[in-house]
Amino acid sequence: MTGKVARKSVYANFRNTAVIPTKCLQNVYKDHIELALAEVVFSRLCKKDYNKGMKFKSDAAEGLRLSNNLRGGQQESAAKNSLEQKLIQHEIYQTWLRPFKNLLTEHDIKKCAEESWKGNENFNWITNELSQRMAYSRAEKMPLFLISDAISPMVKFALRKHYGDLLDNVIDLYINAPHISIDQIMIRQITQRVFTGKLFAVNSKVFGGVEALGPNDFIMIGDHSMRAQGFGEQLVVINEKDGTYNKDTVLKQLDKLLLKG
Repeated sequence: MTGKVARKSVYANFRNTAVIPTKCLQNVYKDHIELALAEVVFSRLCKKDYNKGMKFKSDAAEGLRLSNNLRGGQQESAAKNSLEQKLIQHEIYQTWLRPFKNLLTEHDIKKCAEESWKGNENFNWITNELSQRMAYSRAEKMPLFLISDAISPMVKFALRKHYGDLLDNVIDLYINAPHISIDQIMIRQITQRVFTGKLFAVNSKVFGGVEALGPNDFIMIGDHSMRAQGFGEQLVVINEKDGTYNKDTVLKQLDKLLLKG
């Protein structure tokens, strides 16, 4: 590519782009990370108190059911304004997470994240490619805005496991995901880091689609399913249905997106 290169904001989707679901998440939990996370907590609780574990399992199932009902209602009410949508989105997550209060540990989240997702070499390649083309360096790493509907600690653990070098040397990561409160509390005379029940305001970029990202001066790294979301030529697909991508097509698209004038 010849000519001056324009630096653009780079966004990336988390699921099916930065990470790919493992066979366990695909086959056992049908890609429902909520079920996988509940199972991790349930299994740990049952080892010490079976009744407590069973009560949590029942509460978590009900919380997910109610959360999905709210999600369905939100989809039917797409005409609501952005503030109403944001409040509904917050209630969806709050309803799902309520049974996890003071039971979900940081270790549970780490275990679930590392067992549920694997890295995507396509994502590793494109982030390095973009960083080089836009003349970033280890001293000035490329900002990358990751969008995820999974809770932020889970995103952090998965990325650290699979992309340690990328985080240390190539990108400055900004996570747009539901943030939850993780605090130290005493459980059975042992200090643990636990979800204490607070869900912080959900960033509109998590669910707002292309409209929430502002002007068209950005690149969105995503998978094939995102073609229906209105990103147009700004969407760079690195995960087709079969898990591959056309490298030549992607390189030509980057030429077009990054060339000034």
